[in-house]
Amino acid sequence: MPDLVRAADARAVMAVPGLHWHDNGQATLSGPLLGYMTRLDEAILRGATGLDAVALRPSPCLPPGVPERCGYLDSFPHHATMATPMASGAARNSEGRALLTPAACYHVYPLLEGARLVVPAVYTIRATCFRHEECFLPLERQWAFTMREIVCVGSNEDVARFLETTRATVSGWCQMLGIRVAARQATDPFFDPKSSPGWLMQRLLPLKTELVSGDLAISSFNAHQSYFGDIFDIQQGGCSAWTGCVAFGLERWLLALIRQHGREPGRWPAPEALI
Repeated sequence: MPDLVRAADARAVMAVPGLHWHDNGQATLSGPLLGYMTRLDEAILRGATGLDAVALRPSPCLPPGVPERCGYLDSFPHHATMATPMASGAARNSEGRALLTPAACYHVYPLLEGARLVVPAVYTIRATCFRHEECFLPLERQWAFTMREIVCVGSNEDVARFLETTRATVSGWCQMLGIRVAARQATDPFFDPKSSPGWLMQRLLPLKTELVSGDLAISSFNAHQSYFGDIFDIQQGGCSAWTGCVAFGLERWLLALIRQHGREPGRWPAPEALI
């Protein structure tokens, strides 16, 4: 989207009733807009429950050591937001800092550390995620945003089946909500294109697919291979487990609905119809 068109779109979005935009990249939702996002998330949660997913409620911060083990701070220090206590000068001591969640699924893998799975494990998790970027746009690119994920941990066949099934399901949901989408290959924020061979691997292998409405990515389907299984010693059938996740940027779903159906959530298709 050209810059002038994007700026005009942002101004129009900021005028949507129930959206209170803050220039530092954060939004407060209220009224029917908030109500719709809550109902949409509940519908996705019901869909995850149908996959026998275990629901998790995460801390705002990642567990100690997880960002370093996963390489997030090496690849994306410029996106990281640290929570730092001010008492006793801890703000000047890196040992007193914790990383605010950049992606919801990072909370899942430490829970399974050392596990020897007999059957696949499926989890669903909703988190407020933090990524500090160069510029912010309401509902599209925010410092703090809401992510719902469904995560599968198992064999490569388990993960491939999970991603294929959820992609078909979510594409159907978009059709039911009247959101026109297309699938495109993309790269994953787990990897830095300037320094990480993981980025090149994802360009060569179809490991990440996004559903995009126009130029707006609203969901992604991510195959991590055995990346997290190796790090956290998670095994199934004597081999490192594979992991995959489907992610929903809930504010972006609202933006796609606004662009498709206008500013009044009461006129949007009901999310309860999804399940």
